[in-house]
Amino acid sequence: MKFTDTRFLNIMILIFGLLMLLIFLNACSAKKEVLTQSQIIKQEIPQSLLELKPLAKPEVKTELDILRAYSSLFRAYKECEINISKIKELQDSK
Repeated sequence: MKFTDTRFLNIMILIFGLLMLLIFLNACSAKKEVLTQSQIIKQEIPQSLLELKPLAKPEVKTELDILRAYSSLFRAYKECEINISKIKELQDSK
């Protein structure tokens, strides 16, 4: 199998995407708390923190294209992570 085989490259991108998703889901579920009392708090979250730009499907033909795809995916992950931390800050300030 050649490294430039598009099927192989697409599989590698899919595997990387799945790994990033697993890391993200693990980070979301890592904190567990026992709820002893419930309270409803209405809090407005800016729409800009709830929206993410959709990622375009990368066209992978070279190794450089793979790096660009990984970089784009990681950049989107970091934007999501930053938005989540801002939402948490809003929640903690109340």
